[in-house]
Amino acid sequence: QEHSFVNLRMSTSKVLVGGDVQGQFSKVFERVRVANTKGPFHMLLCVGKFFGPDDASSTPPSALVPYIDKHAEVPLPTYFIAEDDDDIAILDALGVKNGGEIAPNLHYLGPGGVKTISSLRIAWVSGKVNDPKFAAHEIANSAIQELLSSSTRDVDILITNQWPAGVLTHVRSSVPSPSDSSPTLHTLAQVAHALRPRYHFTAGKGDFYSRPPYLNGNMIAGTRLVTRFFSLAPAFNLGKQRDLYAMGMMPTASLKNPEVEPADATPSPYDRSAPSSSSSSKAHGRFDMTPHPDNRTRDRHGEDDPRKRRRGVPIDPRDCWFCLSGSTTEKHLVVSIGDETYLALAKGSLVEGNALIIPIAHTGSFISASDAARTELLRYKTALNKCFNDQQMQTVYFERHVTRGAGPQSVHANVQVVPIKSTVTCKEVLTEFRNAADARHFAFEEVDPANWASSIPEGHNYFYVETSDGKGLVFHSHQAQAMPDIRPSFGREILASLMKMPHRADWNNCLTDTRTETADTRRFAEKFQAYDFN
Repeated sequence: QEHSFVNLRMSTSKVLVGGDVQGQFSKVFERVRVANTKGPFHMLLCVGKFFGPDDASSTPPSALVPYIDKHAEVPLPTYFIAEDDDDIAILDALGVKNGGEIAPNLHYLGPGGVKTISSLRIAWVSGKVNDPKFAAHEIANSAIQELLSSSTRDVDILITNQWPAGVLTHVRSSVPSPSDSSPTLHTLAQVAHALRPRYHFTAGKGDFYSRPPYLNGNMIAGTRLVTRFFSLAPAFNLGKQRDLYAMGMMPTASLKNPEVEPADATPSPYDRSAPSSSSSSKAHGRFDMTPHPDNRTRDRHGEDDPRKRRRGVPIDPRDCWFCLSGSTTEKHLVVSIGDETYLALAKGSLVEGNALIIPIAHTGSFISASDAARTELLRYKTALNKCFNDQQMQTVYFERHVTRGAGPQSVHANVQVVPIKSTVTCKEVLTEFRNAADARHFAFEEVDPANWASSIPEGHNYFYVETSDGKGLVFHSHQAQAMPDIRPSFGREILASLMKMPHRADWNNCLTDTRTETADTRRFAEKFQAYDFN
């Protein structure tokens, strides 16, 4: 679950959000330190219970002493909220019951309020409403009332310890069984409705859950904004559920051209006048999804691995090679992360710079991806074209999408990026693909890369190839029909032959060790940095 990203640039605010720390300070901060060296991130926000069961036995808690005495470092500015009476008692003993710094880079936000941190407006509610006799109840209730009485609106992030009442309205999917009996709150729903956050993070249910985005009532440049709701699991939980979330975002106040409204967005769960959703929505997150039965059907190069394939069984995103939250994702290969997609080097690269453009959401193809993801795909292609053109190289892109009865989520989409030396022309590349199609008794049709997705009907398998001179070819057929001999290595084999390196057609022949892969990723990230739009 460690997030080790290369070249997260600073044009947007990069944020880590973690679930219940429960006193595991050294383990959590070490994980964050590793992530930050390859980020960097601007801050860590922590929801849920911050202190552990033994932290109240001494003041200050012994596990925090090294950080207070500056013998150990909190790796980046960290802000947390209190959950229960034990947390509040510890903070009172530390002299920060109303908020303040406990150690360098470690801050208790306080009972509730709104604060601008790294250009982001962050709202929070400490405590937990469960019984009026508890101090945590009074703190949470007072914070909620203060926020409701203020004129605060359109915050970037809201963090709370409990779920708002009705948050699952319009959602047609199951949620994790709560291991905690914390009530959801009608007053907290009023806060979420009034503040219109773009992200709402919470804890308290014991499992990870992400709700489909919902329309929050805000609009910029004619585009309706959405709120993304996530409930994080406790840190280092035994079920290895999502306990750390990474994201990059522009402040709402600075948005000029917001993302296109997601296709799966629901009406606001807090707007009683909104119609009920009749469509089925799947719980998914920016870096995770609701689990599916265990299976791994993809290799890290972007091709199906026949040794691992089990037809008709969807991938569990936690084990998906391409989900950033997956336990098998090799994050040392990640070069750049956008809002909807990311760029990574291909494992067993055909040539130097062989990369993959991958949607962050667990999506079966770029045809089924959101408009925002396809828009960002074009932005990556434009940046890569410029990058490789300055190195006197052409660029070839291709995507193969073939489902075998498991539905569109049985695979995770990826577009191959292959730079080729200028001695091979784009025209020769497309001619070679046409010849290969002829030999296999099918034919490509020419398409405009600017709107190639519209040429493929819903429910079709396809192979699409594009060159950096603005030409594209596509073949598609209905999933019920037999697909021609377009095996997973089809595109790679053609380019390997064209570049006179047939021995590299099999990615397994090109594998290197992790140290070499990491060095290759850093080298490519340095070259691409000047062109990266993130």
